[in-house]
Amino acid sequence: MDLAAARHENEARLALALEVSGQALYELDLRTGQVHMSLAGAQMLERDPSNPVVSLATWSSWLHPDDRDRVLQLYEDCVAGRLQDVAAEFRLRSGSGHWIWVRSVARVFQWDETGRPLRLLGTHMDITESKEAEKSLRFTQTIVDQASIGVFWFDAEGRLIYVNEEACRSLGYTRDELLGASVEMFDPDFGLEQASDLLEQLSATGNAVFETRHRRKDGSSFFVEIVASYLDVGDKGYQLAIARDITSQKLAEVTLREHNQFLENLDRISRVLSRPTCDVTTLAALAYEILDIFQVDRVFFMHPCDPNAAIMSIALEVTRSESPGTLAATRKVESNASFKDVIRQALANNAPVLTDFDTDSAAFCEHTIRSQMAIALHPRSNQPWLLGLHQFRLRRWSKHELQLFEKIAERVGEALSGYLLLERLRDSEARYRDVFENSLDAIIVHDAQGAILAVNQTAMTTYVFGRDEALQSTIANLSAPENSTDTLLDLWKRVMDGETARFEWAAKPCHGGESFPVEVTLRSIQFGDQPAILANTRDITERKQVEQELQRHREHLEELVNERTTALQQAMNQLVQAEKLAALGNLVAGVAHELNTPLGNTRIVASTLKDHFNELDGALKAGALHRSQLMDFLQSGQEAIDLLERNIVRAADLISHFKEVAVDQTSMRRRRFDLGQIINEVLMTLRPTLKHTAHRIELDFPPNLELDSYPGPLEQVITNLINNSLTHGFAGMESGCIQIRSLASESNCVLLSYSDNGVGIPLEMQARVFDPFFTTRLGQGGSGLGLYLVYNLVTGVLGGTIEVKSKNGQGTNFMLTLPRQAPDDPP
Repeated sequence: MDLAAARHENEARLALALEVSGQALYELDLRTGQVHMSLAGAQMLERDPSNPVVSLATWSSWLHPDDRDRVLQLYEDCVAGRLQDVAAEFRLRSGSGHWIWVRSVARVFQWDETGRPLRLLGTHMDITESKEAEKSLRFTQTIVDQASIGVFWFDAEGRLIYVNEEACRSLGYTRDELLGASVEMFDPDFGLEQASDLLEQLSATGNAVFETRHRRKDGSSFFVEIVASYLDVGDKGYQLAIARDITSQKLAEVTLREHNQFLENLDRISRVLSRPTCDVTTLAALAYEILDIFQVDRVFFMHPCDPNAAIMSIALEVTRSESPGTLAATRKVESNASFKDVIRQALANNAPVLTDFDTDSAAFCEHTIRSQMAIALHPRSNQPWLLGLHQFRLRRWSKHELQLFEKIAERVGEALSGYLLLERLRDSEARYRDVFENSLDAIIVHDAQGAILAVNQTAMTTYVFGRDEALQSTIANLSAPENSTDTLLDLWKRVMDGETARFEWAAKPCHGGESFPVEVTLRSIQFGDQPAILANTRDITERKQVEQELQRHREHLEELVNERTTALQQAMNQLVQAEKLAALGNLVAGVAHELNTPLGNTRIVASTLKDHFNELDGALKAGALHRSQLMDFLQSGQEAIDLLERNIVRAADLISHFKEVAVDQTSMRRRRFDLGQIINEVLMTLRPTLKHTAHRIELDFPPNLELDSYPGPLEQVITNLINNSLTHGFAGMESGCIQIRSLASESNCVLLSYSDNGVGIPLEMQARVFDPFFTTRLGQGGSGLGLYLVYNLVTGVLGGTIEVKSKNGQGTNFMLTLPRQAPDDPP
């Protein structure tokens, strides 16, 4: 076979291989800018295959405006010799006018004798479908991450592999704290054994609903309703759980249903590898996952994996925080003989290479490494990389670990190439779609004018329409007639500006019917290439019914309280009246006791005078009356008349005082009176009570201190204060002193000070002394109404104020501020 035939055969094989892999070959003349497209390339771009040669001006006009400068700069770098290998993604306009995403990988392969680049050979791969899948995946993931329900995804071992932001917020943990944890971390009543039983039940039944209790990071707990589902992803089974906080329902003993959020249970490595591009953040996330999976001390990516390279770069590494000797990222590392041997084995075997280091080795002395596992990575169109694990203690790697590491390395190599399998994107999108569709809340995505862009299954059930019908409807079709359209438009505008709104709304089925209340949460999202509004709606009909029932009970309770209050007020009025009558009874008893002495004396004098008259009459009838006898009778009669007059005057004064005080205390008669005279009259009526004790009362009043007020209530106040001192203040004392004086007064007020030197009132009781029925001597002469009556009389009919000051063991002072002229309309 000659060289031409061999070359032709090789080219045919290359073309066949590229066609099978979905790639199209092209050749670029760097001198003229002309491109020669293969048949597959022309078909990919929907161009005329009979004209495969395209000029620089033509193919540059096919470039998307956003990509043109970048691609032409790559072309200029290749022409100038600054760049030999090219790998880029950009858009080209097809022959039918639409844009096609391509991934271009090329290399300069021919130079002239001066080293000037002449020709570049490369391939194009159509990645439009991959880009569209990435876009759809980002949208679905945004909905789940921003949903207002807690979503948990567990693997078959009951470990968390994904939580959304709401789940983290409700538990008070960060996502890194929750990922990899078991349910025991936040559910003390649900251990691994129960989780295993639940997974077995779900695999048989498909789903389950139950209630449990979640514990936050700060130790507090709350009740949740869990809706768990079983999903098969490939050959693995996962548990998807949506947690709905039902604490308020538990406390209110209601059965309202809160919406649950699903936590998608994603495979840790697959989730990282499903990212649309492989960059530093992707590698870092992948390295942390590998660090945790293998429980090693360090994970690193190194390139190039070339035994002939003198210097290699640490592209990225992650270590445990407690690990010493951390390598610096992007650090240049000199390759020694031992490490070159590891690289040769990794490249030759395409399998993990295990190495142990002695304590006197450079690896241990410089970086404390005792055990290492490394493997070569083969990203396309790039030099090999090295993925390595370090352990700072001797470690024996199991067969399972070697197989797992080899499998991970194979997939990492694919990720480094940037070729993400469409099946993974579709699989991830399907899982996100499951969360979206299985939410117990009705989820609607609409634009700023209310046109519906997407709905989930719950929304279709709630509003009674199909998916196609929903996409032809607007929010106005789901709003009850009583709602205002202007209110909705204003609310949507604020939400599109970044505000999150939560409110209650009246909704209705799409084709009419009875309206029902819903709770709505609105937030703005990016829906594809346009801004939109994500609406979570929850039917709150049951909650509203419970609230109405509670309102009816509350109104009935208010009626009962009003009835009891009225009855209590009537009882209080009766007790106060009884207290007044009791005080008047004591007054009558005292006056009666005082009248007994002058009236008794009068009776004795009258009896004696009668005897003298009888003696005089007998002597006169017998004719034995002597002058001296007559003179004695006249003298004794005059003395008797003097005694009668003094006792009768005394009795008349007592009756007059009693009459005045009794009339005042049993009526609301208003008159002008002298304050000192009124208090003296009260003391005269209390003299029978006071004269049997060693207590004394001291008065200090300026003369002619007149008030235009109600003497009766004032007399009642003074009487109750004195009785309070006798009953409580002087308890256990043989003699006490009461001082009643008028202090310096303003032009329209009188300051009346009442003090005793009794036992005083404890500080904790002073705030209650004017409360009804408050007494320290219940059943011992105290009714608890004396000072209550004092407070009501002073602040009511007398129109004044009263304050109490006291120290335990140092007596009590009541300060009364009374207007000289009482209010015209007393209560």
